[in-house]
Amino acid sequence: LAAIAMTGMVYGIEWWSKGLYWATSGGEKLGEFSRLQSDSTQAGKFKPVEAMDLAWKQVVAKSQKSEGFYYTFPDKRRQKATIDISVYPSQGQFYNRESYTFDQHTLKELKGTDVYSVAFAESDFGGKLRKMNYDIHIGSILGFPGKVLAFLASLIGASLPITGFLVWYGRKFKKKKSTKEGTAVASTSSPRAKPNYKVVKKAEEPVLASTAPISPVQ
Repeated sequence: LAAIAMTGMVYGIEWWSKGLYWATSGGEKLGEFSRLQSDSTQAGKFKPVEAMDLAWKQVVAKSQKSEGFYYTFPDKRRQKATIDISVYPSQGQFYNRESYTFDQHTLKELKGTDVYSVAFAESDFGGKLRKMNYDIHIGSILGFPGKVLAFLASLIGASLPITGFLVWYGRKFKKKKSTKEGTAVASTSSPRAKPNYKVVKKAEEPVLASTAPISPVQ
């Protein structure tokens, strides 16, 4: 999860990107990207489609065992636009990508000076790590299993705010609720004090003898 976060910061935080490259390359500065341009004074030597076909044949001849290609036609509205072709030796991986740039008018191969223009095998440690940055970020540096691990790590990272809120909510509110319920149960279960009633026994009234004369039995 930390590797995903640190490699992701390379694309969003400039000072982190430059500082990480400086630390991993032995104190070298990260070169600025500069777009290569065709020589517009040589326009008209090749038609755009013809120039693209010739450049494509050159690249394919050098990379016959590659797993993928990506190319862009030059913009017809811009005479200084170039032909760009990328070669991917490994399927699903980008760190060892080989880039070719051609002048659309002369078909001369143009070489850049930034870290991504240097071949992976010819790069130093800092350059190789920077080229591997995207593959580390998405997990493809380890193939398909690495992508699965990156997905699970991202899923766990995304769930941390939710699970953290649930833990906080449980500690803050459920504890109070359980305390109130415990107090209520304790008050209802405690025996009530019996009223202090004094039972007074009613005295029996004396039976008085009858004063009327008893009539003789006939």
